[in-house]
Amino acid sequence: MYKKPSTFSSSRRVARPSSDPGLSPDSNFLVKYGYFATFKNLLFFVFAIPFVLLIRIVRPLIHVRVGSVRNDVVGHFIFDTEYYLSLKEISKIKTLDLFYFLAKTMPNKYWPIMVKRSMIIHPFVYHLERVNRRIPGWKKHCVILNEFTSRDVRGILRKTNPHISFTPFEMKRGQAFLKEVGMQKDDKFICVISRDSVYKETFGDNRDWDYHSYRDSKIVNYQKTMNKLANKGYFIFRMGKGVSGKIDDSNPKILDYANSKYRSDFLDIFLFANSTFSVGSEAGIITTTFAYRVPYCSVNIAAIEWLQAWHENNLIILKKYWLKEEKRFMTFKEIYATGAGRFLRTEQYEQLGIELIENTPEEIMDVSMEMHKRLNGTWETNDEDETLQRLFWELFPKSDLHGEIYARIGTDFLRQNRALLN
Repeated sequence: MYKKPSTFSSSRRVARPSSDPGLSPDSNFLVKYGYFATFKNLLFFVFAIPFVLLIRIVRPLIHVRVGSVRNDVVGHFIFDTEYYLSLKEISKIKTLDLFYFLAKTMPNKYWPIMVKRSMIIHPFVYHLERVNRRIPGWKKHCVILNEFTSRDVRGILRKTNPHISFTPFEMKRGQAFLKEVGMQKDDKFICVISRDSVYKETFGDNRDWDYHSYRDSKIVNYQKTMNKLANKGYFIFRMGKGVSGKIDDSNPKILDYANSKYRSDFLDIFLFANSTFSVGSEAGIITTTFAYRVPYCSVNIAAIEWLQAWHENNLIILKKYWLKEEKRFMTFKEIYATGAGRFLRTEQYEQLGIELIENTPEEIMDVSMEMHKRLNGTWETNDEDETLQRLFWELFPKSDLHGEIYARIGTDFLRQNRALLN
């Protein structure tokens, strides 16, 4: 139901036995270490048993739950931790929850520092969870951060304030950076990011991430928007950790932060969390805007049915689906009927002969200026625009991916693509 917002493969190696004369001392150590690691895990498992039994015994006094935090992907890591804390506040759950990180390496090394101020996280909880799941009644002592996998189907975030805050020292650190790059106390800034494949190639694991390329977009198409917003008085930070290409930052109010000496995991979080609004495509770090309830222009959305519709200060424009054989764009009805709106792999689009067309520089600029005007209170709408908005959401499939709809599709985007609503 649409609610009008009140505001706006690597090959596997087999170790040779230690008696092999060709086995190096280092390899011999690895074999022994493998046995030691197995023994250590068994020892911790046994050691965890009395703790889990104690958890069951004390439940009438204190309800202890154990669970994991997915920290290998920055989008899930940021969104799900804030969602969990918000849900716990809303539901008034009185439990003592203990967590462990699933991955040893993390895409953002500062976020766990902040998270640990609000959540109890320790490696030993992994062994507690292993034991807990082997004893009847384990579900009562199990906690899942987000059963909807980084989606706010219940509309929890809009009912709460951010829980993972910055310390006074962190605020001073962030403000010192802003001052160093030329900003004054009352200046406003905007974060711009374009998702590309370089990040995963540089900071991802050994998996083949090509299947995510449908989410990519070219930073050059955001340049016009950055120039326009800078001329409106905003400072602009081009965001990213490992990016393709550079931008023209000859304007003193525009900084190619992603390629600068300043870029850090801390500032990645600080800037998104404290921006006036952000403009960007489907990069995981953009979930910081949801965690801190920052207005967001979500552009170049490909998997239409997966768009984030719960954020009332979210303006969205979409990639268009070009049928290569028929040389025409698919209507929204056709996209939903074929299931293409839920595709999450590049090859799925290719198999149906669909070419995803990125938003033009003008489309990105139009939706960004709409956000600017809405936040300034100067945006004017009319009955026709509201009708187009309503028609889009009436066509939008009702599914388990969404609760109430609060986001809006960019006004100019709908005006220029009203034929897709047929």
